Amino acid sequence: MVPLRPWTRDSGPTGWLGGVALTAYATAIGLLVHAAALRWIDRRPWSYVGLDRSAASPRLLVIGWLLGAVPIAAVSLLLMAVGWLKVVPALPGSWLEAAARMSMLLLFAAFLEELLSRGYIFATLREWLGTPVAVGLTSIVFGLLHGDNPGANPLPLILVTIGGVNLAVVLVVTRSLYAAWMAHWAWNWVMAVLFHVQVSGIFIPRPDYKTIELGPDWLTGGAWGPEGSVLAGIADLIVIAALIRYGVSRRRASVTG
Repeated sequence: MVPLRPWTRDSGPTGWLGGVALTAYATAIGLLVHAAALRWIDRRPWSYVGLDRSAASPRLLVIGWLLGAVPIAAVSLLLMAVGWLKVVPALPGSWLEAAARMSMLLLFAAFLEELLSRGYIFATLREWLGTPVAVGLTSIVFGLLHGDNPGANPLPLILVTIGGVNLAVVLVVTRSLYAAWMAHWAWNWVMAVLFHVQVSGIFIPRPDYKTIELGPDWLTGGAWGPEGSVLAGIADLIVIAALIRYGVSRRRASVTG
């Protein structure tokens, strides 16, 4: 889930640093816009958008990270187990250096995308139209934002939209945009840094090794990486169902308690 592409196949160290800086600046601007809207337009606390101090608790950050990392890792490992994904040698390079750069870039990119998709706009839509409508509208827009990615077609865009629903439900249940940010970052990190596969059709530097697709695109994800697999959509739906069930049970417990 990476519609923001401040790097290219030929990016060197300068391009990487420039991409990180550009994404960091855009994220800072997004936070300033949120601060202005909350203070001078709505006069709301940061909790309105899930960015208050309690929403950044270590527990919620870890939960969010696991909610993003575990599903896509499980899908990738399953595809490897049946032979539809395979790790092969790649051009030599520094895995650690590439991992550090990519981790930083994905970290800022995920936060920026969460601010745009599930920040102030989401909170406002939720207040006006209700949670289901806010989740649906922002997730559709989130999917469409990936429409110009290389190899985009209806299946991966539908799957990314489901991924958007997943991230929105993480936000709603945890009341933490930070948790959704961590889930988003972890999802991309597992694919880009751990497995060295394409992410949303975008080229990812893959020193030392890379993972190639050997099965049908609808199962392996093809050029989109494992998140373009129907298995990723199923994993998202399982997480969504589990989170909704947990949220409902927690509300019932608070009412009866």
